[in-house]
Amino acid sequence: MTRKYLSYLFAALLAVSLPGCKADLNELDTTAGLNVGLSMPVGTFTLAMNDLLGKDAPNLVVDENGMYHILDTTIVAPKKFHPINLADYIILTEGGKQFKVLDQISDKINPAWLSAGVIVSPIDTIIPLTFDMSMKLQGFNEDINSERIDSILVALASFMSTVDHSSDFTISWDNISAITLRLGNRIVRHQVPSNDVEIGPLPSYDFGQQIPINISDFTINLIDPAAPIGLVDSVMISIQFDLKLRRLQPVNITADSYFFYDLRINILDYEAMWGFFKEDREMVDQNVIVMDSLWNQWSEVKNMKMRFAQPSLWFFMTHRIGAPLKTHIDYMYSINNEEAVRHYAKWNGNQETDIQINPVLDPLVQRDLNDSVDIALTFSYKDSEGDIEKLFYTIPDSFAYKYHIMVDESRKDRYPQHRMTRNMDFHLAQILDLPFYFESGTNFTCTQEMEGLKLSSLQLDSMLKQANFEAKTTRNDLTLYLAAENYVPFEVDITMECLDKDGKPVDVSFFEGDTLRILPPAAADMVDGVAVKPALSSSTRVLHKQEFDKMAKVEKVRLVANMGKNDSPAKLTKDTHLTIKIGVTAEVEGTINLEKLFK
Repeated sequence: MTRKYLSYLFAALLAVSLPGCKADLNELDTTAGLNVGLSMPVGTFTLAMNDLLGKDAPNLVVDENGMYHILDTTIVAPKKFHPINLADYIILTEGGKQFKVLDQISDKINPAWLSAGVIVSPIDTIIPLTFDMSMKLQGFNEDINSERIDSILVALASFMSTVDHSSDFTISWDNISAITLRLGNRIVRHQVPSNDVEIGPLPSYDFGQQIPINISDFTINLIDPAAPIGLVDSVMISIQFDLKLRRLQPVNITADSYFFYDLRINILDYEAMWGFFKEDREMVDQNVIVMDSLWNQWSEVKNMKMRFAQPSLWFFMTHRIGAPLKTHIDYMYSINNEEAVRHYAKWNGNQETDIQINPVLDPLVQRDLNDSVDIALTFSYKDSEGDIEKLFYTIPDSFAYKYHIMVDESRKDRYPQHRMTRNMDFHLAQILDLPFYFESGTNFTCTQEMEGLKLSSLQLDSMLKQANFEAKTTRNDLTLYLAAENYVPFEVDITMECLDKDGKPVDVSFFEGDTLRILPPAAADMVDGVAVKPALSSSTRVLHKQEFDKMAKVEKVRLVANMGKNDSPAKLTKDTHLTIKIGVTAEVEGTINLEKLFK
């Protein structure tokens, strides 16, 4: 500001402020010469997390601390555990056999009734014929080291029976008045007082036809302290035919005449079994989860190198198994198709591990058979939990795992008896949590555009007039400056490209080397890695006449932010942002109208 202007301004202030003194502004020169440097903003670019990740990014959540997370949940179909179909393990030792009629009736009738191979008896005489058999377990209760079954609570036993006879035995279906299945003393029915099961009604059937037998709600007890291993492997049952002979219907019989009775098990559906079940009966689950459906919906993530510092993976399970279990992890790895490398989870350096799972309850305690327990298998960045952050050092295209769930024999002393139920299954939900907490080496790239820019001298002069200046630039070159406020806890490199109104490049470079490096990263809290103080930086460049002419064509600037290199783990939150301001400075010369200023 010139001395002339200062003297006029001082005189004007005295005229206004000193009492008893008068001055007429009309007598003064109301213009003053001016030669100043002018700075004005041209445009602002802000990169927020929403711009980076996409406003509609799927599976993206923000926790109570403002940190971003990717949460991906997969429901796994229920898996059956230790599938034992008792019908496959029980045989009827006399099923499908025959017995001679004379062997059964010779001591049950009056010898005088039998003459020349014809039975003639008093009217409606009932002769009971009994055929003994047993139900025997195969593969259980064979020796002290084998799997064993102590008792079985049977919900439903379904048998199919067939009655027939030899051709030399002339008897009609009406001669059989009843067929009874007698259950042995190791079988206890709970809803009825008798162990006798009546088969029929018989009038609906005939010889050679299949007759169903259904028995529900009974217990089979196989414990016998007198047996060599304290258990038996079979229970006795018998079938009784009540043969009803009528006087006027003689029955022909020879020494070889026989009855044939076939009894087969269709279903043996149990509510629960108590015993000890070895680990070779196991549940296996293996899967390859293709993750394209997750990553392909993100705006930029697929192209980033994101080294997640604290990823977590949980298998949430619900089971109803009354036995100590263990999960054997065969492998867990991720695959990035571009790298063609498998990154394995490791437990203290090993790719395999065992994880204990407790039973739903102490099997010896009689409680509701539908009791269940919820458990969670945790995999994380810790060495003891799989060290899985290495699985997410690159965005995986697929995630693979294989595990076995089996009985844990190492805890046999604590749990000497197991309880298996018919609804022995695992319901699983798999949850992947990737908090935006990154190891060093993470790299982000984001492109944004700043529009509506015009840096011509005509525009600068028009902006000067709006500020009550009557001025013009005194030089043919301008100085462009860029100021950055970085709330990203990474170093950031900014490259810029000038575009015309049609989006075509204009051959003008803003900065020496074409790159602005914002150093250092935002100051991060040493404990939780969240940026607490921004890093500020700036860069300038003088545009000479020939470059200035090109700048008149620029209406858009494309900025590419390359973010990477953090010396310690860093977190990204909803407050994480990077602001770039572009401005211009110029030497201007002109006058200021004081009359307008005071008005």
